[in-house]
Amino acid sequence: AFTEELDSYRAFTVKYEAQEGGDKDLSLHYDNAEVTLNVNIGGDWTGGQVTFMGLARGIGSADDAPLSVALARGHGVLHAGRELHQAEPVESGSRQNLILWCRSSGVRNGECPMCW
Repeated sequence: AFTEELDSYRAFTVKYEAQEGGDKDLSLHYDNAEVTLNVNIGGDWTGGQVTFMGLARGIGSADDAPLSVALARGHGVLHAGRELHQAEPVESGSRQNLILWCRSSGVRNGECPMCW
């Protein structure tokens, strides 16, 4: 099974805040992981949805419409690391998320995962 090949993990937090000098958003990207768990762990904010655009490297349908997800405190989303996504701007307040990247040495040793 695919999950048995996930043998490496990286956990970190990110904070988005509307105040001057804060990180309000994160531009379109994909993750350095096979699978990502993104959990909202706190804050009081408006805006800041996560928008998904489909898989990197042209995999997916041209008919795929962007999907925006508003993560309430304590809620999360599990997605493919190759899923193109962005954090929309936080309009007021701040929010903090816990990110867990799950990786596979087999995938990483077989191809450049950031070269999709």
